[in-house]
Amino acid sequence: MKLYFKRTGGLAAISLSVTLDTDVLPAGDARFLHKLVDAVSFFDLPELMRSATPGIDRFRYEIKLEAEGRVKTIEIDESAVPEILRPLLEYLTGLARRKR
Repeated sequence: MKLYFKRTGGLAAISLSVTLDTDVLPAGDARFLHKLVDAVSFFDLPELMRSATPGIDRFRYEIKLEAEGRVKTIEIDESAVPEILRPLLEYLTGLARRKR
């Protein structure tokens, strides 16, 4: 499984991104990432999750997942993030921060 994550926007407009490949991650990290992705039924999520009232200083997330011969990209406004996605976004944001 390959996952590409990017967070843009925010008050300081500092972008964060990380690319992950479970074939090269440590086994425990790969299992944890699979668990987070499976928990949200990623391929069943809508491609766009937009807020009815977008804000200038809010974050925007983009996640592209390649797994089992399938590819899907989703884009999410910070104010439209469903609770079920928060653990995955927090994990990916943390990884992207450590990468910087």
